[in-house]
Amino acid sequence: MPTNRRVSWSNEEKSAVLAAAHDLRKRQPQLTLQEIGAKAQEAVAKNRRRPVNNKLTSWLSAELKGSGPKPAAEPRAKPVKRAPVARAATNGTPAQSNVLQTLIEQGAAILSGILSHPSVRNALGGTLRGRVSRRR
Repeated sequence: MPTNRRVSWSNEEKSAVLAAAHDLRKRQPQLTLQEIGAKAQEAVAKNRRRPVNNKLTSWLSAELKGSGPKPAAEPRAKPVKRAPVARAATNGTPAQSNVLQTLIEQGAAILSGILSHPSVRNALGGTLRGRVSRRR
C-alpha cells in the first residue's frame, strides 16, 4: 500500500521555488498562482515536489507580495503616499505618457457606452429627480 509522505522543504528548496515563482511572475504575469506553483516546483527534485493546493498557493501569494510573517517587535512603517497619475505622466517617459493617454481615452469610451445605455439613463434620471426605482 503506498504511503502519502509529507514533503517538508529545506530553506534552500523554499528559496529555489520562490525565486522561480518570482521569475515566472515577471516573465508571465497572466499565469495563475496554481500554474506558478506547479511550474516553480520544477526547481526541486521530482520526489520533493508538493501537490498544488490552497496551502501552497496561499504561501506563494504571501511570499510574492512580500507579506510574509514579520517579527512582532518590528515597528510598523507609515504607508507611503503615491504620486497622482497625472503627475507621473508629466515626469515619465513619452511612452508612459502615450500609454496613460490611451488608457484615459479607452476608459472614457467605455464610460460613455455605459452611460448611453437606456437602463442606466433611466436609473440615473430617477436618482437625479429624487426617486430611485427598486424594481427588479
